[in-house]
Amino acid sequence: PDGNLYGDVWGGWLNDFLINNYNRKNTASLGDYGWVRDESTGFIMQWGTLGSTNGTYNFPREFPTSCFAVFVTNTNQQGGSVDNAFGYPVSKSQFFAATKASTDGNVVNGYPVAWFAIGR
Repeated sequence: PDGNLYGDVWGGWLNDFLINNYNRKNTASLGDYGWVRDESTGFIMQWGTLGSTNGTYNFPREFPTSCFAVFVTNTNQQGGSVDNAFGYPVSKSQFFAATKASTDGNVVNGYPVAWFAIGR
C-alpha cells in the first residue's frame, strides 16, 4: 500500500473505521462573535456582544438541529435603573435579544448586552 490510511488502496474500510472509532477534531471560530463545535457530539456553543438591542439577530453559524437556549446579560451599568436583559431562540439561525429598564416604565429598550447560546 501507499501509506495513505484514508485512501482507496484500503478499500475505504480503514477510513470508515478510523472516523467512526476515534474522536474527530473540534472546530471553532474564536472571535468576539464566535462559536465552538464538539465534532463528536455535535454540541455547539456560540457567543457575542450587541451594542444596541431590541430585535432579531443572526448567530455566527446556524445550528444544524436546534438552539436549546440563549442567555443574555448586561455589558455595563445602566445608571439608576434596574435593567433586565433577556433573549430567546427564534430559529436555528436567529435569536431575539433586548433589555427592559425600570426607569423607562418597563418598556423594552436597547442597552448593550453579551449573549451565549447552546444547541446542536
